[in-house]
Amino acid sequence: MRKNKIAVCLMTALLLSVLALTELALLQRENYPFTVEVYSEGGAERITCWRKHGCYYVFLPSGADPAQTKLVTNPLFPVWIEGQRIDENTVCGEFPFEEPLGLTSKKWGRTYEEQVFFCQSANIPTLYIDTASGSMDYIHKEKGNAESGKLRLYSPQGALESNAQIRSINGRGNSTWEADNKKPYSFELWDRTDLLGMGAAKKWILLANYYDSSNMGNKMCFDFAADVGCAYTPESQWVDLYLNGNYAGLYLLTERNEVDPQRVDISEDNSFLVSTELAERWDGRSFSAVTSRRDMFLRIHHGQNLQEWILDTWQSVEDAVFASDGVDPATGKSWEELIDVDSWARQYLLWEVFAEYDAGTLSKFFYCDERTDLVYAGPVWDMDNILNCYGLFRPNILSSQRRFIWNRDEESLFYRLYQKDSFRERVIQLYWEEYRPRLLELAETGMNRYLEQIQAAAVLNDIYLGGYDTPMVTAGRQKALQERIAFLDGYFGLESDYCVIEVSAEIQWRSYAVRRGEPADFLPSENITWIDYETGEPFDLTAPITRDRVVVKTDDAANESPME
Repeated sequence: MRKNKIAVCLMTALLLSVLALTELALLQRENYPFTVEVYSEGGAERITCWRKHGCYYVFLPSGADPAQTKLVTNPLFPVWIEGQRIDENTVCGEFPFEEPLGLTSKKWGRTYEEQVFFCQSANIPTLYIDTASGSMDYIHKEKGNAESGKLRLYSPQGALESNAQIRSINGRGNSTWEADNKKPYSFELWDRTDLLGMGAAKKWILLANYYDSSNMGNKMCFDFAADVGCAYTPESQWVDLYLNGNYAGLYLLTERNEVDPQRVDISEDNSFLVSTELAERWDGRSFSAVTSRRDMFLRIHHGQNLQEWILDTWQSVEDAVFASDGVDPATGKSWEELIDVDSWARQYLLWEVFAEYDAGTLSKFFYCDERTDLVYAGPVWDMDNILNCYGLFRPNILSSQRRFIWNRDEESLFYRLYQKDSFRERVIQLYWEEYRPRLLELAETGMNRYLEQIQAAAVLNDIYLGGYDTPMVTAGRQKALQERIAFLDGYFGLESDYCVIEVSAEIQWRSYAVRRGEPADFLPSENITWIDYETGEPFDLTAPITRDRVVVKTDDAANESPME
């Protein structure tokens, strides 16, 4: 019996030694002086510190109770905060938050003097995702790489909302994927699960909003679109994301645009869901797509076995919209018989009121249901590039009806549609009756409500990314939206009389509305000569505008005319 007790004691000692060494390896490998444990009904969540410029940051989630959140150190490497030795009973609540504190640690006979900063989110759910490997290195190496894992989702108050197994998580996006420290992801669960009341489904998206320093562009536009009746708009919720215990930033958890009873609720069989994309971005990728005669590249999200029908249907719409009489010569149907005019008008106007940078081009969705045999615009997607996102915003910019979008040789569908009286009249009606009242509310109080909800979380996100100032950016967005409304009131007014100036910018062609008789003096003039494409003569920025014009900078003049 005594030998058994000795054996048990030895095994216990060995196990404790292994655990200590494991903890030691973890803390030393990652060079963390300590980690923290957040306790909840789901158990303990281990969070590592984040280090930058000699300061360790502890990013606590909304539901964490600092008085119950322990600091965990390895006893072989003592740590002091403001002179207080950290032990197994030390909790975060013993220290002041949101101010740098002195941090002393001893490792391998050396003493390190650094700082630590405690801060906490508020009002935002918390999503923990752990990958099978315990690292994001493989996923981040290439966008197509995927791993299995598990997630826990907590309410802002710390209650466990979901505990699910992840079949796969991988990177997504195009330009946003290039960000070094905040990438977008998609993940698929093994079982249909309702996340934060958004309906049960397997596939979900985590939008990083990396280029949107207000963190609210997509959320704000999704909510607005749903409010004005844009069908199947994806629901979304902000979350603080932790990947394998590492803080990853403030993200937007959204539904995925897919044919599903909880998402785009159309026929599973004879229907399609497509998005407009740039063909060169998808070279070498294995998915279904079709290209129209006007080089519109359509990625097929649903209906992969219906490519011929999808192309014929889209081509019929395209041919009718571009026909001088508005009728597709192949089918004899007018554009109004081929599309759901109301959904296209609502989508057009949504892009226009928010000056959406990618309006009508990248990641814009359309669907067709056999029950109506019409092509619908929607659901809404990719609305982070709004209202001065790139510093190129002016109140009079026209996003939706630009004549040249990406491809200089083609006019856009929405530009052509806006030239049609019935479409334009519906857009103007929607603006005054439905969109404008909600825009005013959004500019006056709505953005402030969003900011109030995310402000504490945005502080953590801004520290993590560096150089961001969410309140300042939000104030700028409010001012931009107010200026935008003032411009649109005139542009969509009954007495409005505007000309359109098509301009070749560094990134793409842009359109601006100018009141007839006023100059285009808002264009930059220093060391730039603008050329009128029609005449080849210098374009006078001080002369009154009396008709639509297309102008380019001198260094573009040698290029092929976009009118050809």
